[in-house]
Amino acid sequence: MIEYNLPLLNYNDLSHSFFCLDKDDPTVGFAFDASAVFGPTYPPDCHGTAMELASADAADSAVPNDELRLRLLLGSHLARHLRHELETQKGYTATVGIATNKLLSKLVGNVHKPKNQTTLLPLYPRTKTEESNVMAFMDAHDIGKVPGVGFKLAHKIRARILGQTPAFPDEFFYGGTKETVTVKDVRMFPGMGPEMLEEILSGPGSQKGIGGRIWGLINGIDETEVGKAKRVPSQISIEDSYARLDTFEQVKKELLMLATSLIRRMHADLTEEEEDYDMPEAGQSKGRGLANPRTLRHPTRLEPP
Repeated sequence: MIEYNLPLLNYNDLSHSFFCLDKDDPTVGFAFDASAVFGPTYPPDCHGTAMELASADAADSAVPNDELRLRLLLGSHLARHLRHELETQKGYTATVGIATNKLLSKLVGNVHKPKNQTTLLPLYPRTKTEESNVMAFMDAHDIGKVPGVGFKLAHKIRARILGQTPAFPDEFFYGGTKETVTVKDVRMFPGMGPEMLEEILSGPGSQKGIGGRIWGLINGIDETEVGKAKRVPSQISIEDSYARLDTFEQVKKELLMLATSLIRRMHADLTEEEEDYDMPEAGQSKGRGLANPRTLRHPTRLEPP
């Protein structure tokens, strides 16, 4: 959609633009103001107008910043439209991240939760001294918050950076430690790179080339495609967090509430109404199962002694 709408921008009248949602029907879409990015951005003062981007110096044409910013500008307005339709039609609010890949979109979508959107406008440095917006954004995150870096991998990386042995010390509680290790701490660690990460993270059952993959993620690189949503979910989960549950009766009470919520979710997500043709005059309908659950998984989290 972005590719299709990019050449449709009229720079003589950007404030009265139209975003086309159907290549076969030019009337399907929505009006929008393409003179600037919609909603908050990262960095906050990085609002480039479409006219400024279109008239960028030809000397910089070899760098993809300007076209990327135009694409992200269009993406921000598409996100606004989708959020608005979701809320008006279904009553759901949503948070959206707009960026150049799935990893960055997930992370930047967290900036203005729970009811807004954020666009990460990438300045890829033209010189060695110019700072990348993407790296500045990534560097501030704890290593365990990077999508694709799970609890165990993050623990192994933290242990190397902090000079600990990769055991499970008492300070680990609900996936965190007393000391924060940021992406920048990892990137700037002496000798750090794909090879060192491979050495730290490899072991029985580890993914081949895991060092290179994690090094890419902490540098904001993610080639993962956004998959299409399945009509029938392959997994349904219900969860809650508790400061502490001291007695078996407390645990049983909470499990009953969670199980009840799970059954409601299963009924809503795994059945659909089907008209009962045996009784057409009554206009009755009945539920038709879309899937047959086979496995129930009940995870718990590590607790200190």
